[in-house]
Amino acid sequence: MHYIDQLLFFFGAIGVFNSFIIGGYYLLTAKRENLPKIIFSLFLLVFSLRVAKSLLYSFSTVEPIFILQSGPAFFLLIGPLFYAYVISVQEARDGAIRAIRLHGLVWMCVIAFLLVVFPFSHYVATNKEIILPLINLQLLVYIMASLWRIRSVIFDFRRTTVLNKWLVLLSTNLLLLWAVFAFTTFRFFVVGSIIYSTLFYGCFFLLLNNRKLRFDLFQRAVPQDLTSTFTRGGELEEALITRITQHRLFADPDLKLPDLAEQMDLSLHDLSRFLNDDLKVNYPDFINSFRVEEAKRLLETDSVFTVEALGNHAGFRSKSAFYRAFRKCTGTTPARYQARGAKSDGG
Repeated sequence: MHYIDQLLFFFGAIGVFNSFIIGGYYLLTAKRENLPKIIFSLFLLVFSLRVAKSLLYSFSTVEPIFILQSGPAFFLLIGPLFYAYVISVQEARDGAIRAIRLHGLVWMCVIAFLLVVFPFSHYVATNKEIILPLINLQLLVYIMASLWRIRSVIFDFRRTTVLNKWLVLLSTNLLLLWAVFAFTTFRFFVVGSIIYSTLFYGCFFLLLNNRKLRFDLFQRAVPQDLTSTFTRGGELEEALITRITQHRLFADPDLKLPDLAEQMDLSLHDLSRFLNDDLKVNYPDFINSFRVEEAKRLLETDSVFTVEALGNHAGFRSKSAFYRAFRKCTGTTPARYQARGAKSDGG
């Protein structure tokens, strides 16, 4: 190879090589209960394989060389693995396992069919011109499905949790890489390899510099369901009340459901299900009930706050939101509630 080709090959290969190492290391060290780490490791390994094969194809003088003879069939696992990873981060372990079994079984059957009926060594043109574009389309569908699952996070990116920001980052990076490999010719696949190396090291150094993200991704185990953490719904309700009141979480007007789920070390799906199904309340009403109780406490004391400032202190973003929530919980306005309390104290 020319020295420029050697340089391009080096920059394309270095990220692929290290992602293989990282993916293998995470897979070998992952605890059984840490499903997100296991799925992420498998995704990283399979996607690294695609990038490596694309890189070798760009510089191969023999067609096909040994490592390329399996063809692109295994690329069908990239999309399902990424989608399962998003589910494993957002939901309980059982939901992620169901997704892996369903999607994995279907696509493993498709892969086996392609390897038997259309082996790459005998159907090179078919694999290049028909099967690979269909695989790219399948990956795009899974990327869009993943983005759809985290759509609320995208529109509230600044106030969402660091774990959700990581999912957005991975999804956009994967979409960029999909575009590169889908729209460049085989001869220029090295461009995709270099971009992959750049994105890989960017994400790697982000993990190195963000201890909390590293812990959430690779050390925290996801509960199998609510009963694995709290034996009864009453215990979870008690734990929620204790955490919210002792740490005054309600006083933060930007506190979202994902933030509270992270505080409780629960998946967003589990906490939302508990509030809706067990407590029969939506999240805004649930958190506002604590704010109203704080406001009532201050109204019943000789508080120096004005009514509007009191609402802000209790965690309401605006005066109208405070009045609306207070009337919904008590049936009256803050001023009337305060006056009624003063009248009863006066005898």
